[in-house]
Amino acid sequence: MEFEDVIAANFDELLNKLYEDDGSNDLTELDKFYDSYTYEEAEKFFKTDKVGIIQEALEYFFRHDDDSTWLLTNMEQLVHSKKADFAPHVVAEVLYKFIESKYDTESSENKNLVRRVIEQLVKHSDPVIPRYAKKLQKLVDGKENKG
Repeated sequence: MEFEDVIAANFDELLNKLYEDDGSNDLTELDKFYDSYTYEEAEKFFKTDKVGIIQEALEYFFRHDDDSTWLLTNMEQLVHSKKADFAPHVVAEVLYKFIESKYDTESSENKNLVRRVIEQLVKHSDPVIPRYAKKLQKLVDGKENKG
């Protein structure tokens, strides 16, 4: 005998039954400090082994700040992080988002910074990172050939 659990009779009923997690509206630690969060504070985070906060900081400045040169320069330094093993993974993820949404409008200096970060990722000893870097390079090449 098979048992089938019906969670809703239709899609509208399903939507009405959805609930919001109590913690889902919590601001991240970085968003709480939006007005006072500085480059210096982020740079301190980048020197730690706390990959979660490093990712939050990169994401925060990617979303809330227009100083792409600062962001890309710090990403380049994070590729070589000895403290945070997964920093290069985080850099690759945020760099992908950066290339997708901002690359086309960046200065040639920042486009060169993007290429340098990719070159560093290609040379990384973790075999996953160079494979991801090749995808990043294809994304850049596609944008270069399109324009």
